[in-house]
Amino acid sequence: YGQRFGHLPRAEQSFAIVPEITPVISDQAAYLSDIFGFNVEPITLVDFDTKRKDSNGKALIVPYKNFPETETAIKSIGAEMWGLDPLMANILGDKASFHKMVAGLNDLGETTLRVPEFEIARRETFTEKAQQVLTTTRKGYEKVGMENEYPLGLIVRPEGVDGGYGNFGLKQMPDGKIRIDPDLNGKEVFYRDTWEDAITATKDHLYKTIKQDHDPEVVISRYIHKKNSPGVSFFIKDGIVFPLGLNQQVQRDGD
Repeated sequence: YGQRFGHLPRAEQSFAIVPEITPVISDQAAYLSDIFGFNVEPITLVDFDTKRKDSNGKALIVPYKNFPETETAIKSIGAEMWGLDPLMANILGDKASFHKMVAGLNDLGETTLRVPEFEIARRETFTEKAQQVLTTTRKGYEKVGMENEYPLGLIVRPEGVDGGYGNFGLKQMPDGKIRIDPDLNGKEVFYRDTWEDAITATKDHLYKTIKQDHDPEVVISRYIHKKNSPGVSFFIKDGIVFPLGLNQQVQRDGD
């Protein structure tokens, strides 16, 4: 998976299967090898299969994401795959499918899990659905007296995007302007004076990179103001949880 593969388990011989080997990926592999204390060799799937056949050995492949297409590729070389069932991984990895699943289980009384108030939009209904979530959120805050204490905002997430890439965060600032943050990384922030203009600008920004004949589902949900996001790893010491952030791991005693 690109230049990350920081999820590799300890092993005497570890390969990071990547689409192609680039200088950036090679540098990342060398960096991880030094941190992990064992060699991590980047390799393409075809070359990995050749190496496995030459050694007459078996292979266990741990995908970064077990999507159906990943399973097909791994099965094509006769290797074994470890992890979640690909169909479940696909549902969990797809923002729209995941929200629908949690909301459906909630309606059936099968779970106490909740997701923030949301609507699922398409290209033609984007503006309407965004305004709908905004109105519902504003009324909810007014009902409990939070309208002047909690930031009003929206999170926009297309189906299938990874992490913050392709997402948008919209938040009303104290001066009334709407702050729009593409990719949720703070690098290309811009502002609009009204919510109507902010929603229109977000839609234009979102769909300018999407082919006209492609109409992905987009989850529009209430903005949650949080201090920290726990990521995928954390450790507990004296009853206190210490998040390590996204894709970070503790590899050695004392780290």
